[in-house]
Amino acid sequence: MSEPAAPGTGTGPTRTAPFASAVDFAVHPALFCASVVAGVVGGVLSGWLAWLWLSGPVGQVVAGAALLVVLCLLYLAVRAAGWATRSRIGAGVCAVGWTLAQVALLLAGESGDVFFLLAAAGISNTYLYGGVVVMTLAVVFTPPAPPDRDREDPVS
Repeated sequence: MSEPAAPGTGTGPTRTAPFASAVDFAVHPALFCASVVAGVVGGVLSGWLAWLWLSGPVGQVVAGAALLVVLCLLYLAVRAAGWATRSRIGAGVCAVGWTLAQVALLLAGESGDVFFLLAAAGISNTYLYGGVVVMTLAVVFTPPAPPDRDREDPVS
């Protein structure tokens, strides 16, 4: 069980290992499923970026700006998952789910096109490769899980 914090220390109760593993058992699959859904929806919506890109110079500016916003949101979502789970595993689960959704969309269509969702526009490739880079950076920059406070330090 967790012990209450000493008065004046400013720290709350710590999670014990059984409770932490039960929460992780529920949270990680939920994060994976949510990231797969977000990847599929994002892949479908990236068709609009290609449509804007092919519409002319103004559309290319709007599509480029929208792509930057989407990539920033992907980065923030993965970092938020890592922050919420207090580990890189939560961030990694989200990154893997999103990437697998993109791979599934790529393999679903004939000759690499996803039923005209990922057109031959350069912005579609930028969305895919930029998304993978952003996901990787978000996982790498997420701090690792803190050491378990309930375990004794082997050095002492």
